[in-house]
Formats: sequence, C-alpha cells, structure tokens
Amino acid sequence: TFLIQQTTMLKNNFEISDEFGQLLLKTEGNVGGLVGLRNKVYDATTNQEIAFIKQRFGQYKFDIFQNEKLVATVKKIWLSLGKRYIVDGINWEVKGQLVKHQYTIAEKNGTIIAECKKSFSFKDKFEVSIIKDSQDPILVFLVIIALDSIINQMS
Repeated sequence: TFLIQQTTMLKNNFEISDEFGQLLLKTEGNVGGLVGLRNKVYDATTNQEIAFIKQRFGQYKFDIFQNEKLVATVKKIWLSLGKRYIVDGINWEVKGQLVKHQYTIAEKNGTIIAECKKSFSFKDKFEVSIIKDSQDPILVFLVIIALDSIINQMS
C-alpha cells in the first residue's frame, strides 16, 4: 500500500510514500493558467526529475511523460454512458466512483492493476494498492495524479 498526499492546495503538489512512511516521490505543480496544469515528478532521494504530467491546452486531457517520452494520456470519454476515463497509450480504463476517489485502474481485458481510495482529509490523500506486481508503480501514481487534476477541474 502506498500513500499519495497533497502537500499544498494551490499548486497541486504531492508526496508519495510507501507503507512504512518512506518518501519515494514528490511532485511540483503550477497553478494552471493559460498553459494548463503541469506537475514535475522527482525521485525523493536524488531530487532528479523522472517524469512530468502536462495538461493539454483547454482540455481535460493530461499527457504523462517518462524520460521525456510520452507514455500515456489520461482523458474523460464524453459521449459514453456514465463517466468513463481511459488511459491511451497503455490501454487502461478507470472504473468506480471517481468523484469520491474510489476506483480501480484496470487493463482493457479486465485485469485489475491498482485500487485507489481517498482517505478523509482536508487535502487530497489517497491510499493506493498495486494489485498487479509486474506493473510500474510510478506510472500508476502519475495516472492517479492526472485523474485527480481532471476531477478537481470538473467539480
């Protein structure tokens, strides 16, 4: 189990810790504006930037980059029945109660990758369980941060 915790409300900064409370990653975000939200993701031990999340101008779509390469795009499907979110590039779907931040991330074939649930807190705080061991946990965290940004902008 991992913990993703927002550290500042206005700048969309987060810290990601393991089950023992050891800080693994931290993000540094902006407040949006004309360019949209952006989050740089740093390794907590080396302070080296390892990824970033960038909102597409004027859209509820967030691109995820690792090693300066686009690896996924998180977006809402507007013309579907109910609320659906997909992650293009890696063929994931997000299902559940997104407004309550209780959802699963799964492959298109239904294999569950991770479960996310929000803990009661003034700032956003999520407990994340990685179900599929072979999955890169950093990518899961990046998807959750992008989803949180979309949900917060739409509410």
